[in-house]
Amino acid sequence: MKGKELREWLGFTVADVLCYLALGAVVALYWLRREDVEIPLISAMCLCMVVACVKGMKTDPELSKFMNWLKVWSYPINFAALLIMVMIYFAFFSPRALL
Repeated sequence: MKGKELREWLGFTVADVLCYLALGAVVALYWLRREDVEIPLISAMCLCMVVACVKGMKTDPELSKFMNWLKVWSYPINFAALLIMVMIYFAFFSPRALL
């Protein structure tokens, strides 16, 4: 395993750090539960994940086929998971929850 592939596996790339920031925004959303920070945190999460998808989904000829396949699928799945977490927040935990 080369150094570049090891960094990908360990999650030390720019795209991975952006995913961590997006997850931090969602955790802060659940923790704070205030209406005045909902939109900025969700916007930050979406921006981080869109940039992470653009940066992280690029295939790299130096990496294995499996690693490239994993990169192409993992970032959109992470984005979808975070969006589901935001929908659950608005359905059950928000000050103006639907249910």
